[in-house]
Amino acid sequence: MSNSDIAIEFRQVVKKFGTVTAVDHVSLNIRDGEFFSLLGPSGCGKTTSLRMIAGFEEPTAGEILIENRPQAGLPPHKRPVNTVFQNYALFPHMTVFQNVSFGLEMEKIRSSERSERVKSVLEMVRLPEMEKRRPRQLSGGQQQRVALARALVKQPKVLLLDEPLGALDLKLRKAMQVELKNLQHRVGITFVYVTHDQEEALTMSDRIAVMDQGIVQQVGSPEEIYERPANRFVADFIGETNFIPVEITSPGSPVLVSTAGGVKLPAEQTSQDLHPGEAAYISIRPEKIQLFPLQNPEPVISQKTACLPGRVLQTIYLGTDTRYLIELRDGIQITARLQNMNGHDFRFSPGDSVEVRWEAHHTRLLKA
Repeated sequence: MSNSDIAIEFRQVVKKFGTVTAVDHVSLNIRDGEFFSLLGPSGCGKTTSLRMIAGFEEPTAGEILIENRPQAGLPPHKRPVNTVFQNYALFPHMTVFQNVSFGLEMEKIRSSERSERVKSVLEMVRLPEMEKRRPRQLSGGQQQRVALARALVKQPKVLLLDEPLGALDLKLRKAMQVELKNLQHRVGITFVYVTHDQEEALTMSDRIAVMDQGIVQQVGSPEEIYERPANRFVADFIGETNFIPVEITSPGSPVLVSTAGGVKLPAEQTSQDLHPGEAAYISIRPEKIQLFPLQNPEPVISQKTACLPGRVLQTIYLGTDTRYLIELRDGIQITARLQNMNGHDFRFSPGDSVEVRWEAHHTRLLKA
């Protein structure tokens, strides 16, 4: 990737507040025109990273570049970015038009150009007939779009979004996720989005940086993050997964591992350096597990598939699928999720004996 393709670059960025390190030697590139999410739990450093891009905080060490230009010492209003906050920060006494136009007035843009740009951006966010209303006359989703319009009207190179959907109800939040993604495609500028909501990040992002304790744990596409997590934190934080403690028996392809009960299982090879006797975990997503009526009371293991006897402890009907809690022979409990489809042959009840089956390529072997 050439420098011209990079919108934002972090070079070994550190941010400390007293003795607390909020961002710890972060290096990453955000590509021009992509929807990039910073994802992680509260206190992981994602909002601090966003505030450093915006200019509200300065790095303790390292460097941030926007369009290949160092930003050290530049105040927020001189950076080619704009920010949308969770609380929207609309002026209640102003109309929609006045709110959106405010930043252009501060820049002394002439009235005719101001009017043209405001009307254009209100069309973009699908609020063309709302320009005379005040914020209190708008729904939460409409207020959010006004805040977006106010940021976009200044034509920033990068739009920063700090959990902007957090105040919306679930149904509206899901609708706005799709709206935001479509809007980003239409305007073609770089979006940097902060969220703690894994599903939100997976739904909207071209790439995601998963953060924990100020450190970027993994950067990748939603599919890479979900299907090929780099470590246990990422596997556990993104969606639901099962962890089975194992010991490395034989590195190779596939890797052979054994459970505490002595059952040998195949697992996907990873880039990690693995050694015989080393403790590790198999990670496998619940939807990758298949359940069948038990035919063979003994484990049947091949290089590609694991078939283990188990017993159903609990079933939870979730509408689109059913969640099963299964106990394997050596006391390990795992979760399986089966879609409720026409033609689904088997429904299981607590106490049923089942065959638990998964493919080796659906597993991820992670160091303990």
